[in-house]
Amino acid sequence: MLSRVLFIAVTLTLAAGTARPQATDSLVDRALANPDFTWHSLAEGGVRLYYQPGTFAERHRIMLLRSAQAALDKGLAFLALAPDDHELRVIYVDDRAQMKALIGSPYTGLAEASSHGVFLVCNPEWRSFDTHEIAHILSLTRWGNPGDTSRWMIEGLPNAVDGWCMTADVHRIASYLVTAGRWPGLSAFTANASALGEVPAAVFAASLLRHLRDTYGAAILEEMWRSGLEATLKARKIDPKLVEAEWLGSLSNPRNPLTEAEWKQMDADGCG
Repeated sequence: MLSRVLFIAVTLTLAAGTARPQATDSLVDRALANPDFTWHSLAEGGVRLYYQPGTFAERHRIMLLRSAQAALDKGLAFLALAPDDHELRVIYVDDRAQMKALIGSPYTGLAEASSHGVFLVCNPEWRSFDTHEIAHILSLTRWGNPGDTSRWMIEGLPNAVDGWCMTADVHRIASYLVTAGRWPGLSAFTANASALGEVPAAVFAASLLRHLRDTYGAAILEEMWRSGLEATLKARKIDPKLVEAEWLGSLSNPRNPLTEAEWKQMDADGCG
């Protein structure tokens, strides 16, 4: 998956019920003001969708609105957060070319935390990562930027909220990678997760975070985000070796092991 998250401090205003934003420095407002695009909008339950007439997104706007609302609810529940008064803005485009025209890069998804806005590619051949991108918005707007030792959580946490890569559960993929000898150890992983590559890093982070949440409760996620895994476990008097052993043990003997062919496809295409 080619997606990015921005956390830029900007000031923005957008009147409810209109697709005509006032001028600001936000990517979202600049996109909605782009004269080469015509936007229609639909809003309900704290979510406002923007789509172009005659597109796949317009034809499925009710389904997409419900999906975005469900993604928001899922993220709030996973992170143990209460709803707030900010309207979440979700902009759908047809393809990467349109995404590049709007934001300057051909990503399939982008979250701009400062404007509570998400950009998503949406077409019949592509699964839009609404859960992932909305989780970026929630973590960054509620908790701020992560601590220096928690940078691996920036992408890891949204992947944990989603819980899937392509058609496979993240625990199932992590199990395959552990069996293949790809797990570097807990300390090495949190120190430099990106060294493993995008998909292995994302899957390991997601699986580990889901295990930690299931075992110790959702509050540990914010503690780790702010202070790092090592400091959080020390404060809670939890042995990191025990955490790692229990997590790895939970991955052993999966009922439906991932195949090598499945993994090669995921590694090549990302979690799309």
